[in-house]
Amino acid sequence: MTDKEKILEQVREGNQDKFDLSGGYLKEILLEGANLSNIDLSNANLRNANLRNANLKGANLMEADLTGANLTGADLSMADLSWANLKNANLSKANLENTNFSYADLAGADLTGTDLSDVIINEMSDEDELI
Repeated sequence: MTDKEKILEQVREGNQDKFDLSGGYLKEILLEGANLSNIDLSNANLRNANLRNANLKGANLMEADLTGANLTGADLSMADLSWANLKNANLSKANLENTNFSYADLAGADLTGTDLSDVIINEMSDEDELI
């Protein structure tokens, strides 16, 4: 069973929060409106994925490749997107409350209509110093 088939089966059964898809190959997967809260998608390839209006609340997307992904209207509140690649991703009207974007690449990302006031960006480690 492919990674795409595994996630689609888990979403249908409502077991996605118990499923680990870290490092999964999910390029161009269609999960519009899916409930993916608290899922582990760290290091996953989600290039050009359709996650429009998906619930990704509390999801682990550390180091995920979301290049060109459609996250319009998605709930990414409390999600961890540190070190993620979000080049040219569409995050318009997404819920980004308390989302961790530390060291993420947001070049060319569409953030139209998003509230960035509670977003975590480039949090410094204890070893970092301001010069």
